[in-house]
Amino acid sequence: MWKIASDKQLASYFEGANIWRTRWKNLSEVVSVPSHDGRVVELQIWSAEIGQRDKLFAASEVSNGVWVFALLPL
Repeated sequence: MWKIASDKQLASYFEGANIWRTRWKNLSEVVSVPSHDGRVVELQIWSAEIGQRDKLFAASEVSNGVWVFALLPL
């Protein structure tokens, strides 16, 4: 099950890489993820190559310039 990720979790998962400078591949899938305030957010599933490995994550812009990221449990 996908879970909203903290900045610390994202930095670890992306191995310190700046995800904004990485090419993302949209996998054309959407997942519903419960947010910390009890609402459900719809996030796109993406893949990005980090350290020569594809990393899956879910993310969407939920407000002007505000993004929410989610990860699968490791």
